[in-house]
Amino acid sequence: MARFVTQFDPRSLDAADIERLTLLVMDHLGVALRGMRRQEACMLRKWASRHAAPGATILLGGSGTADPSIAAFVNAAAAHTGEMDDTHDESLSHPGAVVIATALALAPALNTTGLDFLAAIAMGYEVMARTGMAVRAAAIASNGFHPTGVLGGFGAAATAARLFRLPYEDLLAAWGLVLSAAGGSMQFSEEASASGVKQLHAARAAQEGIRAVDMVMHGIRGPIRAIEGRYGACQLFGGKPDFSRLDTTLSTQLQIHQVTIKLYPSCRMCHSAIDALRQCTDNFTLDWKTIERIQIFGPAKLLAQHMQRRPQSMSAAQYSLPYTVAAALRFRGESIEPFEHWNLNDEETLTLLDKVAVVLDPCLDHAFPAHLGSKVALTLTNGTLREATVLDSRGTPWRPLTDAEVTSKFTALTSQAGITQSHISQLETAVRATREAPNLGQLQMALASANNQ
Repeated sequence: MARFVTQFDPRSLDAADIERLTLLVMDHLGVALRGMRRQEACMLRKWASRHAAPGATILLGGSGTADPSIAAFVNAAAAHTGEMDDTHDESLSHPGAVVIATALALAPALNTTGLDFLAAIAMGYEVMARTGMAVRAAAIASNGFHPTGVLGGFGAAATAARLFRLPYEDLLAAWGLVLSAAGGSMQFSEEASASGVKQLHAARAAQEGIRAVDMVMHGIRGPIRAIEGRYGACQLFGGKPDFSRLDTTLSTQLQIHQVTIKLYPSCRMCHSAIDALRQCTDNFTLDWKTIERIQIFGPAKLLAQHMQRRPQSMSAAQYSLPYTVAAALRFRGESIEPFEHWNLNDEETLTLLDKVAVVLDPCLDHAFPAHLGSKVALTLTNGTLREATVLDSRGTPWRPLTDAEVTSKFTALTSQAGITQSHISQLETAVRATREAPNLGQLQMALASANNQ
């Protein structure tokens, strides 16, 4: 896999690959710029100001620059803060927040072409996804680790190695350093007031990937079997690893095409339930006060890690299936509003929440994590039963969003970030021009203008 990553020819990216990468970058910038308005990201920006470095990497959402590893840390955290960043379902990870933040932190100073920039991103996604599939990501989560924190550093290092044009032996050595920093506890899913730490898993992954490559370039090297070795990631974090998933010759399609672009500001595990609710309630037009009982059927992970019933922070609420279901009914779909701290104790939402029961479904559990499906059964006060099953939510590779839908999401998020329409248009134009760009100057100028308007 390391040889494939470092020797990948950017010219082999076809039109579908370029289109997909363009949408992933656009989506990342939308969620990151919106995320920078969250309190947690603002605090990180203030922390990063101690590492200000003229001419270095742009910190999104305001003026100022920082050392690349610090900027990648902050920008990745911002992208993961609002739970709107993309996911690779089978690895249960958030590659965009980590990989694209890494590429944006390094590529401008290296005078990287737009095509090489996109190829480095594609390779970062490939490594995060394949490593997660080889480890068997469901085991990572059940063992108490957050897959993005475990896998992200490997993807970030792959992207950095591509940008620095390192040989595969150096990438292997960088992965060896990443291994000792990999982690990210799922304890946040157990505590109602946990906030701020989940997004740091993406942040640390981006930072550690960059630092690992930097150390290798200065002669500090790690073990070269960090993924498949006796004490490598597959054995430490997983169980019954499938090493064939590391073999890039077994698939002709890049893993960027197996990524979900999210529509809802909540954990990806909850999205199929929201879509099923949409069907059961006639697009949320049903009066929620007529609902007597709400049953959600799904994989075991829902019951194990997504059951907070009185979340007291935005991140805890977004990770809670009962709260997300109640909020979708109460606020009619995909609004961020119910997750704001002033709504977490809304009496009507909590009344609905207390009607939610979550039940293990063996069939949906068997399909997990390739498919993150849910079944919803609503019992109404008049005795009527409404049911719907959704195996794959909107935005998944099986039900992908159109270019127009991704652009609409990008426009909405950047508008919410306070960016004017003219600057949003400039940023979109720059992203779409990346494929032919001799460097990232146009994109950097558009980001700087959006930051400083």
